[in-house]
Amino acid sequence: MATHPSFSPSPLFPFSPDIPALSPLLAVSPCLSRLAPFGSPPPATTPRHPFHTRSTPLAIKPTIRYVYHMAQSHRREKRPDEVRRSLLDQAARIATEQGLAAVTLQAVAEAASVTKGGLLHHFPGKQPLIEAVFADLLARLDDEIDTLIAADPQPHGRFTRAYVDAFFRETRDGEKSPWAAIAVSCMADAGLRALWSDWMRGRMERHAATDDAPALAVVRYAADGIWLANLTETAGLPTDHLDRLHEDLTRMTQMTRSDHDHLPHHTRTPPR
Repeated sequence: MATHPSFSPSPLFPFSPDIPALSPLLAVSPCLSRLAPFGSPPPATTPRHPFHTRSTPLAIKPTIRYVYHMAQSHRREKRPDEVRRSLLDQAARIATEQGLAAVTLQAVAEAASVTKGGLLHHFPGKQPLIEAVFADLLARLDDEIDTLIAADPQPHGRFTRAYVDAFFRETRDGEKSPWAAIAVSCMADAGLRALWSDWMRGRMERHAATDDAPALAVVRYAADGIWLANLTETAGLPTDHLDRLHEDLTRMTQMTRSDHDHLPHHTRTPPR
């Protein structure tokens, strides 16, 4: 009698069945062929796909897009400084291209590829975002002025010369400059005015020994007025006109202190 190799006698199943006798049953119900007698070791299981479980079928495993976005979210969480930098850059770009009114939280978040909640984690509202962009512009202006001062061999008036040079660069950029959209709002926004005043006050304290002459304050006021006049002109001031004004103001900063003392009394305005 032929016996199935997986069958072995046991107290509950003391005989070995005849395989030919069982073959009709196996043909009708193939699942019976997987039954083993009591006491025999369980059959080996085939390893399944890691996503193929009873609760997570293989048909709904995570897609490539889902995995990518999860990875990007994880990377953003690990690099908050880069997220903040991107938000500031995108807010400045939108303000430059479309105006300050177009700088909304949703627009900036979408441009920086973050959620609105992610933006609010760094800036709790639009006003703090605008003030942060303005403070960032001031920091960049600081760096530019420091570079110009370091390259200027003449101590007297060098902060004012650097100030004039930096703002004439912005003047030539016109509406393409981020200052065009944000700095104009400074006139009507108390928070931005406070940032600007604090920045200028700190600069004048640092450069009091070289730039406290009244005539140098006149030069700085003149540079501010030329920058604003260029913005209010439809096509901006002519380039050759700007060049001549720049040269004249630079020449005024190179006057010695004794030259300033001989200026008419009404030009001696308080230092800015």
